Amino acid sequence: MRRHVLTSIPQRQPYLGFISLRTYTRPTRGKTSIDAKDVPINNVAATEEYIDPRPPWLFSASALLRVLLVPAGLIYGVFVHDFGEGDHVFMPPRRWWARQKAAFFTLSPEERKLVEASGPRSSPDERQDEQDDASSL
Repeated sequence: MRRHVLTSIPQRQPYLGFISLRTYTRPTRGKTSIDAKDVPINNVAATEEYIDPRPPWLFSASALLRVLLVPAGLIYGVFVHDFGEGDHVFMPPRRWWARQKAAFFTLSPEERKLVEASGPRSSPDERQDEQDDASSL
């Protein structure tokens, strides 16, 4: 078995045209004069600095939205989106979330005893009616 070995790899200049228009020059092929070798594509690039027209706050807003919307989309997809009747890959996290909600919104046995021991309490509407009856006498 014979291996192909590259002894020399030609070096290429990286394309940096996205950074500034001034950095890109026309590629030269064959024999050209030295003057034409490093001439920019257009005269504007040779005389003026490239200025990004986007406002600076756009980059901060973009980063903030990316940090907020990607996790929000993932949380929505895992816990809220309806994937149909059958089981799916997000059922275990949803069951865990249902247990956490149930534990948070239900009373512990000690709390139930405390509520039952305090006796029946009237609602605010009944208390207002009692105050109205007492004031009318």
